Amino acid sequence: MSKRARFALLLATIAVAVVALDQWTKYLARVHLSANEVYRFLPGVLELQLHMNDGASLGMLGGNRALLVGVSAVASIAVAAVMFCYGKLSRGERIGLALILGGAVGNLIDRAASGLVTDMLYFPWIEKLPLLPSFVCNVADIAITFGVATLIIGFIVDDVRERRAKKTEAAGDTSNDASDEQSDGTSDE
Repeated sequence: MSKRARFALLLATIAVAVVALDQWTKYLARVHLSANEVYRFLPGVLELQLHMNDGASLGMLGGNRALLVGVSAVASIAVAAVMFCYGKLSRGERIGLALILGGAVGNLIDRAASGLVTDMLYFPWIEKLPLLPSFVCNVADIAITFGVATLIIGFIVDDVRERRAKKTEAAGDTSNDASDEQSDGTSDE
């Protein structure tokens, strides 16, 4: 198996693992938590609460099941196509896309099956941070968040590398011009 094929298999494995972990934790939440129950797993850090969300992130577009299923399906296909077909992405950026794909498919399964996404992870300390709302999320949401963060870091790293390469290339061109002048004994003066 080629190096490229092994990496593609790794990306698919990451996406499938996110979907599997997401669906398993959602199942456990639906079976073991009730709607009004709060389980303080790590007090002040992580609580488990069962919430059924009919919207997108932070409940936006609630009640628009067909729209959310359609957008999620198209987005999942687009992310997979970019991840496997676009040649200019780094390995880190592709891993970020695999996390996003797994999260998108995990939430798409819920939306398509029942119209409701199961959320159960609540981080009380987030409420104390400025400008961040309180929310309950799931493994898919966390994978999407880490995937986006990985993409952003990858884009920044790529940009820095590209700028350094251009500076090095420009400095090399300048030194080549000077050495050319010295080698033929002429100058512009």
